Amino acid sequence: MADSIIGIEHSEVVPQNYAKTSALREQGHGPDIYFTVRAVPGEPEKARAQIIKEIEANQPGDGWHGDSVEREWADAMLFFIKKKIEKTQRNGFALHPHNWLLLYDNWPGPSCDLEKAIAILQPRLVADSAHSIFDAIFIINESEICEIADRIDIRPIKRISA
Repeated sequence: MADSIIGIEHSEVVPQNYAKTSALREQGHGPDIYFTVRAVPGEPEKARAQIIKEIEANQPGDGWHGDSVEREWADAMLFFIKKKIEKTQRNGFALHPHNWLLLYDNWPGPSCDLEKAIAILQPRLVADSAHSIFDAIFIINESEICEIADRIDIRPIKRISA
């Protein structure tokens, strides 16, 4: 910015097992149409053979109900935000006059009501003092960007066609 310095930390919010599963599906493992499997933040890494076995079994797993989609999404965002907060506490990490966190939301699951999910996440961010490190937290997905700072602002992403 013209007269201020902003440090931007960024991360993709994606379970490592889900990312591996996606890569294996692209290599031709499993059916073309499949069930979305629930993920848990920080779950142990699975072996390749185990993931292939699960892909081929294509089991539906437990369903979501009520606001469980939004609660699980908030759990995932908070998990990754805490990881970034921990990173800022390491020796040699330099904070700037202003610090932002940008998260690319690639968390698997059914459609999430972002307003409801942010309402669940925000008090947890306050409790964990996330705003003492990050002046603003931005969460972006394929259709929206959310700014969580002194206010909450959710805006659609406008696609520019050529």
